[in-house]
Amino acid sequence: MKAHKPMNPSQRIQPELQPKPTEAMKRPAPPKGYATWLDYAVATMDVRAAQLEAYERNDDECGEASLKIPSYEDMRKAAKAELAALRVCRDRSEF
Repeated sequence: MKAHKPMNPSQRIQPELQPKPTEAMKRPAPPKGYATWLDYAVATMDVRAAQLEAYERNDDECGEASLKIPSYEDMRKAAKAELAALRVCRDRSEF
């Protein structure tokens, strides 16, 4: 395999000549169907570990799984509600 040869300093683009990154270049667009990355994260979040933790916590407290364990959908709804509350605060400039 051929070793990578370092670039000659005269071949490098000078920092002042490099294009300035725009906000759009810094932050990729969210996937189709989602307004923001937070919407995508909430909709696709993996809640299995949280649900298993709830089972374990329930078992430790009661000795049996008798309490209601939140479903995946319950956890996603809670996360969506928290995101909506953050948006209300942001829109009111309380954030």
